[in-house]
Amino acid sequence: MSSGVSVAKAQKALGAIAFELLALQERLTEIDRGLPVPPDQEAMLQDEVPPDLATEVSGCIECIRDDYLRRVIEALEQASRVTAHDLLRDFRERQKRRRRYGGR
Repeated sequence: MSSGVSVAKAQKALGAIAFELLALQERLTEIDRGLPVPPDQEAMLQDEVPPDLATEVSGCIECIRDDYLRRVIEALEQASRVTAHDLLRDFRERQKRRRRYGGR
């Protein structure tokens, strides 16, 4: 492991990246809101009729925004805030549970 970047600087950078991704998430929402909504979109979503391009692109945007980006942002925010105290507390809690439940 390289000693080129301090943990504090790395955490600050991760927080900044999370913020940038939040802005990207908002931009995706704006793009999605601008797409046309066909009158038979509900039937498309129920797979009763074939989807049109706007519905397909909207679904892709929603998946990226709500599933992938949300998880990445949460992980980056957690990593940017975690402290040695948090890690030690969590470790002790896991050890207590392991002893309580016979090593699981």
